[in-house]
Amino acid sequence: MFKNLATVHIGNVKTFVHLHKTQTELRELHPHDHSACLSIKKLEGSPDILQAQDHQPLEWKVDKCCSDPDKLVFDEEIHTLANLVVKGHNVATLFMEVEQEQKKSILDGLTTEVEPTNTKIEFAFFGFTDTYCYDLRRNVVCTSSSLIEKGLDHWMKSVNSIDEIWNLVSKGSKIPSVLKINILDISTNRFGSFFLFDLLEPKFIELLPSASTAADANVNGISNCFDNLRSLIKYVADAQNENDPPVVPVITDYYFLTHIVAKFICSQGQLAVFVHMNDIKRKKSLIQRLKTSCEQLSDLLSKKDEQQTEFVAQERRKWDKEAANIHSQAKHKRALLLNKHRNTFNRIKDITLSRISFLKKKMIQSEEENRQLKLKLEQLVKSQEKNKNMLSRELAILRSEREEFIEMFHDLEKTLREKNVDLNE
Repeated sequence: MFKNLATVHIGNVKTFVHLHKTQTELRELHPHDHSACLSIKKLEGSPDILQAQDHQPLEWKVDKCCSDPDKLVFDEEIHTLANLVVKGHNVATLFMEVEQEQKKSILDGLTTEVEPTNTKIEFAFFGFTDTYCYDLRRNVVCTSSSLIEKGLDHWMKSVNSIDEIWNLVSKGSKIPSVLKINILDISTNRFGSFFLFDLLEPKFIELLPSASTAADANVNGISNCFDNLRSLIKYVADAQNENDPPVVPVITDYYFLTHIVAKFICSQGQLAVFVHMNDIKRKKSLIQRLKTSCEQLSDLLSKKDEQQTEFVAQERRKWDKEAANIHSQAKHKRALLLNKHRNTFNRIKDITLSRISFLKKKMIQSEEENRQLKLKLEQLVKSQEKNKNMLSRELAILRSEREEFIEMFHDLEKTLREKNVDLNE
């Protein structure tokens, strides 16, 4: 942001306006607005005046006019600019609605002044809008902030001659562009730079107070940054008196265009502005042709809209019919699937109930068998107890008989001994 502009020298900025077939009334070349007319007035005792007739008339003083537009080739100015670059100065040219031939003339002037064998040449070529920049040499999109922070020198490429640069620049650009050429004289170490800004056809609309600050971004154009540049020029050019209200300084580090051009506006280099304004008759003819084309296009679009409406209605009816068929088929398939599932469920249910009934019978039968086995077991236990008791009595009897037999045997043995009977014989 420039706050102290006390050292500004307006003489370092020159503006050249090219008017084809200067007439009483000329319109500005802006497709959005044809209300403002330009006229050349010659007043007694005053310089020529270029005046815009509108709701709020504006005037610009003209210090030189040329009757023949073909002589406005700016040969002298081109030579001066090229000579300044070679001597190590910073020079910028700003084009608005200027043909490629004028840009070629300036680059040819540089070619004449530069000695290729003793000079190092670098260049960068970028397109720019309110929101982004585009490297026209590498075909790469980059942000405006990166160019503002790093500068154009970060993307420089060395070439052997100015003609190599023109081979790329001559292809033109659909968006506003800036070409920067750095020229270094190897023998003297003089370093100069040349900027060529091509704003194409910027819109000169009424400046609002907010134009000095960062406005809403325009993706495909430079209306915001161009208004910001115009506000900066107005801020620098308007003389401020002590009693005038303070003016808010213009932000110059938000838009790429203002950031680069600001130093030239503030006398840190030589700036030349070249503007071309076309003839009103050609413009009226062009407007009429455009109007006719627009009307034809409008009729064609109306017919296309009607055809499109009818096509959409037919397609909608077709889609509705297909949707109804699909819905009916889906409903039928759903009913078949439900019946299939219902039948499967019933079969599973019947099988399950039959299995359950069989298992119940099996369980009752098993319980009955278990009960009978339990009774048999009880009977067997009782029988075993009975047999055990009988065996115990028989064993007791056998033991008693055994003891009686032993006792009888002992008695017999005792008797035989008493009778001296040898049992071994």
